[in-house]
Amino acid sequence: MDSPEISVVLPVRNGERTLAATMDALVAQTCTSMEVVIVDDGSTDTTAKILAEYDDPRLRMVHQTGHGVWHARKQGIALTTGRYVGFCDADDLPDRRLYETLVTSAKTTGSDMVVTAYRRIARDTGHLLGVEMARRNAPVMHPDRDPHGFASVNTAMWNKLFDGGTARRVGKALEVDELRFDPRPRRAEDMLFLALCLPWLRTVSFVDEPLYDYVVRPDATMTLLTPSEADDLAGNLAAIRAWVMDHAEDDAEALAGVVDAMAFVHLGLSALVNMGPSLSRRDARAYWRHMRGRLVREFPHYRDHTPRAQVSGKLRAGLWLERCHALLPAARAYVAYTKTTGQDARW
Repeated sequence: MDSPEISVVLPVRNGERTLAATMDALVAQTCTSMEVVIVDDGSTDTTAKILAEYDDPRLRMVHQTGHGVWHARKQGIALTTGRYVGFCDADDLPDRRLYETLVTSAKTTGSDMVVTAYRRIARDTGHLLGVEMARRNAPVMHPDRDPHGFASVNTAMWNKLFDGGTARRVGKALEVDELRFDPRPRRAEDMLFLALCLPWLRTVSFVDEPLYDYVVRPDATMTLLTPSEADDLAGNLAAIRAWVMDHAEDDAEALAGVVDAMAFVHLGLSALVNMGPSLSRRDARAYWRHMRGRLVREFPHYRDHTPRAQVSGKLRAGLWLERCHALLPAARAYVAYTKTTGQDARW
């Protein structure tokens, strides 16, 4: 049997509330040359029963003892056979044209990764919170030439298509402990995986049409990020930085700069915004002093700009605020604004 054009990995645990809708969206996909690898991570509800109701030759189901989404995704990637690999979460809704569109874009542009715009939907109210990753100035990006632009791309895996060889290469490295994380990642796993792909991401293309509905939960893990967890993420990113430089086929220093830009965005800007409501002013200042020191020592290119870089307005403003020692007050003001207007306070 020929390999499919695309393999989609769907990790799920106790997804009885939303899984059926997600599965309906997957089996309705217009891409016929595809497989969906579903990893049930030790569900104790009716998840297995719901999955058993779907009789589609494109579906492959695996059940494992609960090890967490990080391990479930690794296992799913190892089982893929497609030319490309995509992802979906068990409480979201992909448009029926999503994977066909992503594959077409990858073939047309020759890109190693394709990013589609997406909608943020409030789970409790169904309200549209916003459309993100749309209306990019340039349809194709070169991460090594535009590190800050790449760092401004959302890091979720569910609105992206990866070259299958790249995804499996990274998954294998993680599975055989070629790359050890201490401690094991519990937050922002998507961001870490994306950074690990950098040695093979020469070009990234974009689809402006929002083809994925991301359902925002009030208890989303990045919202609950603590200073100690952010510190762990910094250590993980430092390990990835060294790994990326070891595996870079061309300019290792340029790819290190991409990781440094990601560190600033996610450990500085995003972390401050997401932790803002829960931290006292004193603790927030202490966190930023500590993290700024780590950025200077371990991610030295995080401030760099090149004439070719198409730096996003948000990141340019963030760097300006950081240099003026005003990043923390600005983050607090943004959190207050979003709470007042009901917008979602995320980068």
